Amino acid sequence: MEETAEYINRLDTSDNELNVFYLLSQVFSTISDIEIRRHVIFKDEETYINQIYGGCMVLNLGFYNYNVLSIISDFDEVYCKANYVIPKLDSKFIYIDLDYLINVDEDSYIKLLIDNNLGNDWENIKNYKSTKRLEELMKEDDEYNQEIMNIVRSKKAVEIIKFIDKKGIEYGLSIWNLNKNSIIETDNALMIRCILNEDTTINNVKTNLPSISKRVRVETTVEELSDKGSLNLVFQLKNNYSGRKLTTQSVINNATKNELDIGNGDMGEVILKLPKNDFPATLVGGLSRSGKSTLATMMITSILSMKNDNGSLMYNDVFIGTVKDEDYSALRWDKAGMYISGTPLEVYKMLTKVDEICTGRKNQFIKNGVINIKQFNEVNKDHQLSKMLIVVDEYANLLSRADSEYIDIDDKKVKLKNEIERLCVKIAQEHISRGATLMIITQNFAKNALGKVYDALGTKFIGYAPANVSNSIDNTQELANAMKNEEQTRQGLFFINAPDLKPANNVLIHKMNNGFYKIRTNFLDTQDVKKNFKNKYDTAAKYKDDKLPPDDNGGNGLNIVTDLEDI
Repeated sequence: MEETAEYINRLDTSDNELNVFYLLSQVFSTISDIEIRRHVIFKDEETYINQIYGGCMVLNLGFYNYNVLSIISDFDEVYCKANYVIPKLDSKFIYIDLDYLINVDEDSYIKLLIDNNLGNDWENIKNYKSTKRLEELMKEDDEYNQEIMNIVRSKKAVEIIKFIDKKGIEYGLSIWNLNKNSIIETDNALMIRCILNEDTTINNVKTNLPSISKRVRVETTVEELSDKGSLNLVFQLKNNYSGRKLTTQSVINNATKNELDIGNGDMGEVILKLPKNDFPATLVGGLSRSGKSTLATMMITSILSMKNDNGSLMYNDVFIGTVKDEDYSALRWDKAGMYISGTPLEVYKMLTKVDEICTGRKNQFIKNGVINIKQFNEVNKDHQLSKMLIVVDEYANLLSRADSEYIDIDDKKVKLKNEIERLCVKIAQEHISRGATLMIITQNFAKNALGKVYDALGTKFIGYAPANVSNSIDNTQELANAMKNEEQTRQGLFFINAPDLKPANNVLIHKMNNGFYKIRTNFLDTQDVKKNFKNKYDTAAKYKDDKLPPDDNGGNGLNIVTDLEDI
């Protein structure tokens, strides 16, 4: 305050003018991150002097003939007064007659709350000039601030809550309750549950999101709730969060609990519960350098490490079809007994084997009066069936290569592409309950590139892609909007739609209206997987090179998996 007074005295300001600055500093010295502009008209000239105090910026236009003071809150919109055209600013002005302020007694104070409790009505402001009323207002404001600070910890979250509490009515909504049940802050985001006013719809709020985002200066989205009279506003406090590097052993340890530490979401670290029974067919899609292969490797490692209640491994057979089999050779999975096929025709033969096995299991289920693998294993304790993982990598590329190839089926020439697609759809739709888990991995996940299999995939992990690709699977265009400007930071950025993979921890999931939610995925080092993932299989030995399943009923399911260190 003394420094401010000395500065103003050097400019030969009068005592009355000094009092103006004294009052302003009293009001704003405890408020930071708020920009204040003092606008004064001095005849036909304008002189700008910058002065910083109390964490605020004050722009002074001359020191004579004060007419207007404009105080601008960051959260407010622009409008102009009188005949003076003010340059476009992202704020709303509170106009005050400086002559009045200059003539206020020095022992009187005026409390101008930055949340604009007093509005911009000068008559209103004059009514609050008494010291006693000022003290009451300051006490109320302190209590209000403390109430909010008991809910959240960051200054930015406090500012946003105050804005929605005071200005939400402009958008037809209000905060449900000013407590931790309605307001949740994490390192990455702030979520506020709001009630819609009678005449306000979700679409009204969505239309106003750009305005809200602009006024609070962070990206704002809406999450619809089952209660149509309310919604969640989600404010992205931090955009540069990322996933963590995991060890193969930590992934294996989590998988024994049927959990996958997938990554960091808007509302914190997300750990998914992996289904033990009917694991839905899964899509992992993303451009090169999106982290698609790393994510897929982490998911495959996790799935193959899941265990039954008796401690045995749940998945005893692994089938991998890809036109880039070198990716799996680098992991040495071709040396671990997995069935790996590397041409369109070999992939077709592999999928045919899977279909034969699962169709044989169907016959077993009918004989035992059961409908799925879980029920079969409950009534056949000594003759249980194991699960199998089927991975089809570079799917769109595979179909493209197979498009020019034909095979003979019942003395008819059939496109190999169509047969591969048909078998993948059949596995996804019919064989999941028979112990098959299908994973489709692809760079191009446009709907026309994936074909019929897309609609059969119950779980989707979608990485960065151009708008025309994401829009082909999302007519809301929310994915495209969320991916905008993310090309350079796309590695590890994924959007998940997985109704059957629910959070294992207490983290809140902020879903877009299309059902997807954003995640920055954790990752594994390939060399660490190569060294520490030690499962060994005999799938290739049993089924490759045109070998039939062990028996007419599709195999006895007693496929043994051991660790390499035990061999």
